[in-house]
Amino acid sequence: MTVIIGVIILVAAVIATAAGFLANNGSANGLAPDSFAVFGYHVSSRA
Repeated sequence: MTVIIGVIILVAAVIATAAGFLANNGSANGLAPDSFAVFGYHVSSRA
């Protein structure tokens, strides 16, 4: 039972992550191209 609940939560997290990624992908997002960094590493879709 616990494993089933864990799998359901995992699937829900994957769906939420995919939806968030697809919603924020492209030039329509609110972040400037070089303004987002995680632990000092600049995260950008541009090379």
